[in-house]
Amino acid sequence: MGGEKPKKTILIVDDSPENLRILSNLLKGEYRLMAATNGAKALELAMSESKPDLVLLDVMMPEMDGREVCRRLKGCDDTREIPVIFITAMSEVEDEAHGFALGAVDYITKPFNPTIVEARVRTHLDLKEKNEIITQEREELRVAHELLTKAINRLQADIRLAAEIQKNMLPDSTKHPFPEALTIVTRYNPEMDVGGDFFDFAAPDDKHASVILADVAGHGLQAAFITGLIKTSFELAGKALLTAAGFANDLNEILCRLTPPNSFATVVYCLYDLHERRLHYFNGGHGPWPIFVTPQGKVGPISQKTNVLLGIFEKQEFKEEVFDISPGSKLILATDGLVDALNPQGESFGYERLMSTIGRHSGVPAKDLDRIIFQELETFTHGADQNDDIAAVTIEFH
Repeated sequence: MGGEKPKKTILIVDDSPENLRILSNLLKGEYRLMAATNGAKALELAMSESKPDLVLLDVMMPEMDGREVCRRLKGCDDTREIPVIFITAMSEVEDEAHGFALGAVDYITKPFNPTIVEARVRTHLDLKEKNEIITQEREELRVAHELLTKAINRLQADIRLAAEIQKNMLPDSTKHPFPEALTIVTRYNPEMDVGGDFFDFAAPDDKHASVILADVAGHGLQAAFITGLIKTSFELAGKALLTAAGFANDLNEILCRLTPPNSFATVVYCLYDLHERRLHYFNGGHGPWPIFVTPQGKVGPISQKTNVLLGIFEKQEFKEEVFDISPGSKLILATDGLVDALNPQGESFGYERLMSTIGRHSGVPAKDLDRIIFQELETFTHGADQNDDIAAVTIEFH
């Protein structure tokens, strides 16, 4: 059980013993009282360890009058917030204005009206208490804001670092393997500083090129962390990349073991045999379907078959498909952020529009085709905010 609320302390300052007696009788019992008959003693009590909550201060006193006492109280950090009510026999407006300018909160005139004295004392003590609560709340808000600002700054620094790391994870398409046999053009537009889309390419041996495109569920740092796992798995796979389904199985086990249960990734993996001109193709739940362009300009999905998503079932049998590739063919891989991009009216760019764009420009080189696709996308969205990352890889087979 909590104890009674401690009594408020009132300092009464008056050189008249009679006035001290009257005011003390009015306020005793409800308040703890302190008394002083001159300004010097009033300042001593006000600045003591048990400083008052309110001062009733006579204006007219010898040696140091009430105005000077008030001025000194308001000039000291320890006593500035103590409310001062002047006691005076004067009621001229100019005297009141002078007192308020010094920092007094009110006047009580002599002879004393008990009801007015009690009401004004209670009112200004209540106001002081409320102001103290407000001051405390403001200080708590200031501290909370400071802590929040520091946390946000740390988070922003972490995000900037993560964005830099993720940027370094993505390959330079001008340095892809076997440029005499392939042209690979890449594009990455994250919704935020970091994202969940990923692509990479490698040369597992002297006659194979491998390309991966992944789309991790979610956004932000968690998705960026999972793309880091995919990058590491791809980077260290070595000869395991020579089997599309085998690599997919290894990657799936890693994602199942090291990522949260509600996370997963869609993955397209392509292994191209330069000597046999064959593409070993794996799709793990990815959409939109990669688009294949024949040398004659025919455009359509390379396949509409998919395996399950990666990162959900640890023991899973994956199957790959094999396609013969003619010189002049192209393959466009993209994440769903491209086809789901919205215009200001809320319409999506869509898979059919993407195929139509590719079909109209099927004969242009891969670099130009990538540029045209994203020019049309920008024209369509007209600057509307997007809610997903966009990644694309365009491969041209020579």
